[in-house]
Amino acid sequence: DRDYGTAYELTVDHRGWTADRCCGSPAWNPTWYVAADSDTSSWRVEAAVAWADLVETPPVAGDVWAVALRRISPRVGIQSWRADAAAESNAHDFGLMRFE
Repeated sequence: DRDYGTAYELTVDHRGWTADRCCGSPAWNPTWYVAADSDTSSWRVEAAVAWADLVETPPVAGDVWAVALRRISPRVGIQSWRADAAAESNAHDFGLMRFE
């Protein structure tokens, strides 16, 4: 929600195993669902998080959130969208996601 003070980290590996934390604290325990699938050349993940675990009021059309995505592939490297892939990122460096 671009308050640049609250950061949620949702982690999913190729098996669908998850980890989560809010503002660096592992005590945050959201309800979320994950489906993962893989083959010899790729893996896919789909995740759903309840809005109530993220914000008091769900976003409406026109709202903009700061978002960063990072994929770490062992023996391959790190890929990211709009943040420094190699280090912990500052929320001000995140990309912007607009809800429609």
